[in-house]
Amino acid sequence: IGMVAALCKFQLEGLNPVVPMTNLHAAGTTCGWTHCWTFFSLRDLALPLATAEELDARATVPGFSIKAEMPHAHLVPLSDAARISIGRDDRPLQQNRLTFGFRLGRDIVEAGELVLRGPWGFSFREDCLADAGVVTQPGSISAQAATLLARHGTWETGVPVRACSGQGSTARLQIGAGLRRERKYLFTIRVQANPVQTPLANTWSFESTHEASAQFDSFSLWTFTASVVSALSTAAGASSPNFVNVTFTPGNNVPGPGGVVIVTAPAGFVLVNSGGNCPYAVEERDILQGWQGTGGRTSAFSKSEVGCRSGSNS
Repeated sequence: IGMVAALCKFQLEGLNPVVPMTNLHAAGTTCGWTHCWTFFSLRDLALPLATAEELDARATVPGFSIKAEMPHAHLVPLSDAARISIGRDDRPLQQNRLTFGFRLGRDIVEAGELVLRGPWGFSFREDCLADAGVVTQPGSISAQAATLLARHGTWETGVPVRACSGQGSTARLQIGAGLRRERKYLFTIRVQANPVQTPLANTWSFESTHEASAQFDSFSLWTFTASVVSALSTAAGASSPNFVNVTFTPGNNVPGPGGVVIVTAPAGFVLVNSGGNCPYAVEERDILQGWQGTGGRTSAFSKSEVGCRSGSNS
């Protein structure tokens, strides 16, 4: 079977038009707007397009406006102290508070909307302004990041964020008039939940009524990646201890001394335990070479650098 008759969603990659264009109501088009996207399906693409049988009646939907490019927008990097103060938490599925900076190319002279679009998997609250969900004054964001945040201007008096509505990874901020061109602004916004894993298309964008930013980088989630467990033997009830290779890449450096990595096996496995100690060998491998037959080993930790303690299965 090809494509079943069910709700479908996919992502296309392409280039926007080079000239800004506004999508306006238009009575004489198939979708009621000046720019429409058309969907149709064919029974057999091998036949010429002009004669191929169409399965469903064609559907058209309104497109979107193309705006002038905003001079700059970015996710503001923070020190460890500032991250803690603000409430930044980059672990999967955790609530987070992100800080964004932007610079406009034209004044905002009337009340309007700022739109923040994130990668797939991020989730904003429906009312993303409630409980200090959006903060616009640098002095109210973090004392620990005062020097960094001072590079950005304070939002003009009388430019409130009147409302914030979230839907999936998009947040829409209703603001008053008054923000000025070429000034550096910032704000923090609460994310209800991070994605379960780092998105493949991992970028944000930001737009005002008349401008839209280029895509800018997001962040990698703080979690283990490239995690694999393999065994020398998979036989049940073997009389001699089995050897298990554990491979992983931590998202953050594990500090020493004092840092620890805990590996827990499923019920039924028993780790070798001699007075609380377990035999081990730990190597750091070059991810670009490690599994291509060249060894790829960049360093091997000595007994003085790492240790192993075991319970029944961890």
